Amino acid sequence: MVVLVRQGKARSGKAKAAPDQAGDVWTWTAIDAESKLILSYMVGDRDRDPGHGRGPHQHA
Repeated sequence: MVVLVRQGKARSGKAKAAPDQAGDVWTWTAIDAESKLILSYMVGDRDRDPGHGRGPHQHA
């Protein structure tokens, strides 16, 4: 999954510098194998907690 977060060059006229808070984010998804429906998603850092299913929708 690819998401455009900033405006492209054609829309903004002049390229703008990225804001200080800009950085990498990952979209973690839970997809049903049979229906291919997205059951849950979470946007966050690429660290241990979201990658191991310890997001806000699940409790350890």
